[in-house]
Amino acid sequence: MIYTELISLIALGLSSISLVISIYNTRRDRGVIFATSQIYYDQSRSLDPKPSLKISVVNKGRRPVTLKYLWKKSKNGKSATSLNPIKPITDEKGNFMGLPELVAQSMSLKLEEGDIFEKIYHSEDWVELLVEPDHEEPIFLLIEDTHGKMYPVNNSNKNIKTFIKEAT
Repeated sequence: MIYTELISLIALGLSSISLVISIYNTRRDRGVIFATSQIYYDQSRSLDPKPSLKISVVNKGRRPVTLKYLWKKSKNGKSATSLNPIKPITDEKGNFMGLPELVAQSMSLKLEEGDIFEKIYHSEDWVELLVEPDHEEPIFLLIEDTHGKMYPVNNSNKNIKTFIKEAT
């Protein structure tokens, strides 16, 4: 009788461990986006550089994630900027020939497992961060994927204020 109870307790323990591992693998088997911002001074641009704002996005999950927009939120509104702007097709002289056929696919950005995307706003680009239509200073930034899920950009509220103050 003692052996049967011991065997059933061992089986219960092993099945519990198996359940925990399955839950862990299920949660890890998806795209996990981690976005941060930082202020840095690019010495390669000049000897007395103005600040640049770098936004880094990393896919720490196992599945690829397709990102669409960088959302800028202010007190009175929000606006989005494509992370991968459409590049028009031009001829050798630089004349406009058209747009790519797959416009939606061309605007999105696919991050595989471990991929890193960096968007840099230099001091002369600070106007691009303003929220349309009132050109307000953003409070914080978000990254949106194709499923509509929003990922906050860590430290964006503090870094935006510092960047715009020092860039202007």
